[in-house]
Amino acid sequence: MLKKFTFWFTAVAALVCFFNAIGYDRDNMLLMSVSIPGWFMEMFLDIHYIHRHIVYASTILFWLLAGYFLDRTLERRGDTRSSSKSDK
Repeated sequence: MLKKFTFWFTAVAALVCFFNAIGYDRDNMLLMSVSIPGWFMEMFLDIHYIHRHIVYASTILFWLLAGYFLDRTLERRGDTRSSSKSDK
């Protein structure tokens, strides 16, 4: 579990959201540097008008999915490499 990108990406995103929620990131600098969905939200609305829990949830969900797809891609790449070695 600790060797999966899904775990680490989600954990870092959750920690950044928690850090913002407790008030240490009052200018949203760290949150906005990590939150790719927040970038797109900010293109259309002022980030201060969007409920912060929506930004938190979308950030964590984005990094969860990014880690999942990266893990799946690396697993498939490893499977094809191991099967090609066994064919030789």
